[in-house]
Amino acid sequence: MIAMPSTAAPPEPQGVDDESPSGGNPEPFTLIDLFCGCGGYSYGFQFPEDEYGPWKILRGFDVNSNAVRTFNCNIGSEIAKVADLGKENPWGHLRDLNLDPGQLTCLHASPPCEAYSANNRKNGHGRDFRFRIALNWVRAFRPKIVTIENVLRLREWDTIIQKRLSAMGYDVDCFVVNSADYGVPQRRKRLFYVAYDKSLSSVPSAPAPRHASPDRLRTGQVPWITVQQAIGDLPSRIAGQGPDRFISRLDTCSTEVCARIGDYAALLRPTRGSKISNHQARALNDLMQQRVKALKPGQAIAHLPKELQPKMGFRGAYGRLDPDQPAKTITTGVRGPSHGPFFHYAQDRLITIREAARLQSFPDDFAFQGGLDSQAYQVGNAVPPLLAAAFRRLFSKVLRAASTSPTASNG
Repeated sequence: MIAMPSTAAPPEPQGVDDESPSGGNPEPFTLIDLFCGCGGYSYGFQFPEDEYGPWKILRGFDVNSNAVRTFNCNIGSEIAKVADLGKENPWGHLRDLNLDPGQLTCLHASPPCEAYSANNRKNGHGRDFRFRIALNWVRAFRPKIVTIENVLRLREWDTIIQKRLSAMGYDVDCFVVNSADYGVPQRRKRLFYVAYDKSLSSVPSAPAPRHASPDRLRTGQVPWITVQQAIGDLPSRIAGQGPDRFISRLDTCSTEVCARIGDYAALLRPTRGSKISNHQARALNDLMQQRVKALKPGQAIAHLPKELQPKMGFRGAYGRLDPDQPAKTITTGVRGPSHGPFFHYAQDRLITIREAARLQSFPDDFAFQGGLDSQAYQVGNAVPPLLAAAFRRLFSKVLRAASTSPTASNG
């Protein structure tokens, strides 16, 4: 793992003990990840390393076999299982993991977002209530902390979710986070439910932002990470041409290299000599080549000449990234230009899966399995690891503070 550069880590939230843990090897906190996808949330509970762990990922579940392969290749062999959670018995898994109710530290769920997404033009029936599955697992495991993440429209079911978690003995909060505020070079807004067991009440629910828009900086914050800072150091590519892999030649332990490529890129680059995959640009037909060449950085479908305008398209479709801003939301549509602003800001091509992963804050040694479409699906659906890491730091401090409080000591 790569250590977080000090310049990217201003002080954490007030009101929670910020001292480093005293010596010894404490028992790891534990996490189960439902609808885990490729493991962005789970990976964030291990990366980047800090003094607030350790966390142990007990299990992940997802119906997508390629996503599960990616999870297991990067997080731990056989941790994630291919499963339709609607058909799984959480009480059976509680027994299989040799856990008693209340022993699990954190249960996370990212139900499929298609039914809740404003961009979904299909009927979402059959998916709308996947969050109920997560609530059944909460009922079985009784974790100390519950997190549920999704697109903002999940709030339409706010009353049900909050009422059921409260009835199970949790203090519940619901809020929207912008990933850019936590060091991710992407303005990705997501809804989070955080539920604490009553023994952990009166603590912050959301991590304090460490980053902000340059015109809204507060004391201790640093500016958002931009697209160019995120992917500008990666080798250039030509549409339809490889190679998919390259070998890192940069020594990110070097002060000179870090100064040249920036802290964010240095954080995500593995050691010199490491093989990095998923960096081949998809081929473009002649019309797409004409469209991308007609656009300047930050422009999109509305800026295309009339003769190159498609018959229809979303506002951000066929767009070039703006190098001086965080990216807009990386979606599963990153595989094609008609789905969003996924053209490279300086090269006449779509961004690669590796570049999309950088914009999601995955390190370069996190390898995605399956074909290009499957990789795009995995990247676009993932929780950015650095966003998850912000929750990990907060939860670790809350749990450590609770374990050392007089109430906890007196039982």
